[in-house]
Amino acid sequence: MGTMLDTSIIKPYLKDLEGFLKNKFEDKEYNVKVKFKDDLENQQNSLNVSIEGKKDHGFVCTFSLSELPGNCGILVSHGLFINTTFQGRGLGQFLQDLKKKIAMAYGYTIMMCTTLENNSVENYLLKKNGWEISNKFLNKRTMHYCIEWKFIIPNKL
Repeated sequence: MGTMLDTSIIKPYLKDLEGFLKNKFEDKEYNVKVKFKDDLENQQNSLNVSIEGKKDHGFVCTFSLSELPGNCGILVSHGLFINTTFQGRGLGQFLQDLKKKIAMAYGYTIMMCTTLENNSVENYLLKKNGWEISNKFLNKRTMHYCIEWKFIIPNKL
């Protein structure tokens, strides 16, 4: 995402996402919303993707990707949520692939995220997709055990 976001870079990936949803789920019309935020003063850019079904299902999922403040080579994946109606049907895997493609397209070096240690589904998905545990810790503010993950962005997937 660097200094200014070129939104055309990810348009093909969003088309792939719409195609996946149309082929996988009953609702054939989806509204994919992408919000880009260029914060040049703080040198932090971010994007949020949220998806809603236009007919029966309403909210489908959301996730955000933000540059780590102070290091434009690291992308933080956060805020991933998939509506329970859409869980267990491959959407989480598809979003993992999508986030990797976006990070690669914008030239990032590392993607990182945190999970709760007891979130077995997301932890399994991250490990399956090549993410590595970089740290485990007790969050003293919430008293939850957490895992910090990293993924080294390849030049090609």
